[in-house]
Amino acid sequence: MIRSLFILFFFLLGQCKQQTTSSSGKVETGLISVSKQSLPDKWPWKGINIITYKDTQHINEATIQKLKQEGVNTVRMVIEFQKYLKLHKNTSIEEGINDNLTWCESLVKWCKKYDIQVIVNSSGFPIDPKKKFDRTSEKFWDSEKEKELALEEIKGIVKRFDGYNNVVAYDFFGEPVVQINGKAKIPKDWRIFFKKILKDVRETSTKYVLFSPGLWGQVDGYSEDLKPFKDKKIIYGFHFYEPHQYTHQGIKSRDKIIDYPGIIGFQYWNKKTIQETLQPAIDWSNRYHKLLYVGEFSTVGWAKGRNKYLEDVMHVFDESNIGYAYFSLNGWEGWNPSYQAAQKKSNKKKTLVKAIKKTETEKILEHHWKKSRLTTK
Repeated sequence: MIRSLFILFFFLLGQCKQQTTSSSGKVETGLISVSKQSLPDKWPWKGINIITYKDTQHINEATIQKLKQEGVNTVRMVIEFQKYLKLHKNTSIEEGINDNLTWCESLVKWCKKYDIQVIVNSSGFPIDPKKKFDRTSEKFWDSEKEKELALEEIKGIVKRFDGYNNVVAYDFFGEPVVQINGKAKIPKDWRIFFKKILKDVRETSTKYVLFSPGLWGQVDGYSEDLKPFKDKKIIYGFHFYEPHQYTHQGIKSRDKIIDYPGIIGFQYWNKKTIQETLQPAIDWSNRYHKLLYVGEFSTVGWAKGRNKYLEDVMHVFDESNIGYAYFSLNGWEGWNPSYQAAQKKSNKKKTLVKAIKKTETEKILEHHWKKSRLTTK
């Protein structure tokens, strides 16, 4: 009897450590403290990216039902008009956009049927592939006309999807960058342009909007001098592919084989290093009582230690009350969790094969998707 009481005591003590409510009415989970009343429905949002401009032939209602069974509560729907139109060269811009968005609406409806929320993401500007430049070009960021055209498309996207109650947020230009003389920089007017995006979204919608302050959406954008916007329904985002040498090994000219955990660059990387890398964003979030959401994270399928890396990353996200979406369910097989690496001695010409059974990566994702979440009252 005494032994049972001790077990119960330590179990309850552990539960108190995992989630406590302070006298100020804030839920303290892991390292981020947020007000109960300010939490979005189903927070933290956990799920996966679905690309809508290609490889959609196998995405259907059964796919979404399976994601629900695996614990997904939110899908990040990636719309890239420019890429879609490049793949459908015989389609006019208007027809292509409408065809793409019609399929996207089907995806939203499937998600609604299975009580899955949707974040609408789009960054594929300018939409006309004949212009031969994209959102990373000086031609885009130096042109007020191009930015106004992008804003018009954003307004159209919001008007099309805002009537669906399971669409909970919009995420535009999630990886802000401009390439100048071969160097990547934050566009000098990125914050001003985001305010214009926000203004246009607010003409139609009161839903959440994501803002990523860092170059390429990286986590190091959360500096001490970063101030939040006045709008109360902004969720602050980033993408996590750190360390880049590891997550992108074997892509293009990156032939070096890198293990995790281990020395990467000039630093030893493990779960502790991941936590330290995320800590400035977590500290910023605590300082201003703002939520954090990782719109993308992943690593190539052949990276040695991939599953340990993903396990550590998601563990830190879960401990810190950070929402996240794995990249990605479809698209290039290098990110696809249902593919696994064929045995090779080097990263050159890596081949991946579709697994017959559920992969370890899929099992890890499902485990974290199903982990207990915060509840609101």
